[in-house]
Amino acid sequence: MVAFKGIMTNLIKIKDVCVTRDNIPILNLAGHELTIESGDKIALIGENGAGKTTLVNCLLGEIQYQGTIERAECVQHIGVVFQKNSYSDLLKVKELIALVLHLPIKSAAFINFCEKFRLTSLQNRYVTQLSAGEQQRLTIALVLELGADMYVFDELTTGLDYKKRLELTDLLKEMTRTSPVLQITHYFEEIEQWATKIIILHRGTLRFYGSCEQFLADNAHTVVFEVDHLPQAIGQAMQEVAQAVTQRLIFAKDDEQKQRIQALLQKYQLAYHLRYASLATSYALFAERNNDETTSFT
Repeated sequence: MVAFKGIMTNLIKIKDVCVTRDNIPILNLAGHELTIESGDKIALIGENGAGKTTLVNCLLGEIQYQGTIERAECVQHIGVVFQKNSYSDLLKVKELIALVLHLPIKSAAFINFCEKFRLTSLQNRYVTQLSAGEQQRLTIALVLELGADMYVFDELTTGLDYKKRLELTDLLKEMTRTSPVLQITHYFEEIEQWATKIIILHRGTLRFYGSCEQFLADNAHTVVFEVDHLPQAIGQAMQEVAQAVTQRLIFAKDDEQKQRIQALLQKYQLAYHLRYASLATSYALFAERNNDETTSFT
C-alpha cells in the first residue's frame, strides 16, 4: 500500500472481485485488494471494454460478483453521474428541480440553487431540449445538492467540446474538494494535478493500483516525440537511443536521449511534435511497457 499524508479513513475495501457473463470473465481482480479512503480522488483508467463501468456497478451493488466489497458505516449513500441520463419528455427543468430537491418553485432556496449552478436561464425549458452539456450540468447539480458520502463520475464529459468539459470539470473539483471521488475518464487533463490514486484496467484485469506520484515515478521520462508514422528501419535505429519506441511515439528519459533522437529525426527528415512529460504521456509509456493498447493524447 502507498502511504498518504494526513489522517485517512478506509471507506470501501474491494477484494478479489470477479464478474463473469455467459461463463466469460469480464472483470478479474482475484488476488487484488483496492481501498477507497476518505481523502481519495481516484482516476479509473482503461480502454473501452476494460471493465471500468463493471467495477462501478459492483461498487453500487447493481450486478452480481464474486469476492467482497466492504463499506464503512459512514458510507450510506454514493452519488453517481453517468455519461447519459434518462429524463421524461414532459418535465421542464424547474419541475425536475422542484421534484428532486423538494423545493417550491420561486422559493429563495430554489432561486439560490439555480444561480449557484447557472441554471436560471434554463429553468423554463424542457429537460430533453437541453444540450448534452446542459443536461450534464443539471444532473451534476442535482446529485451534488442532494449530497453524498462519496461520488462516482462515469465518463460524464465524453462527447462535449473542450470548453464545456473544462467548465464541468472545474465545477466538480470545486464542489467535491472535501469528498472522496472515483472518476472514469478518457481525458487526462481532467485528472492531472487532481488524482491522488490511479486504477488502470485492461481487458478486465488490473494493470496498476497506487498513488499518482508512484505511477509518474515508475513511468518517468523527459519528453515524447510524436510522429505520423515511424518506418520500421528507422524505428530499429531509434530503439538504440530512446527509452521506448512505438509506431508513433519516441520517449526520451533525459536531455542526452532527447538530443540523439532529434538528430536522428533530422537525419531522416521526419517531422515531429514534441510533448513534455504529463500523466497522458506516462500512461502511453506504461501501456507500451505492458503491451497494452493506448488512447490518443487527450
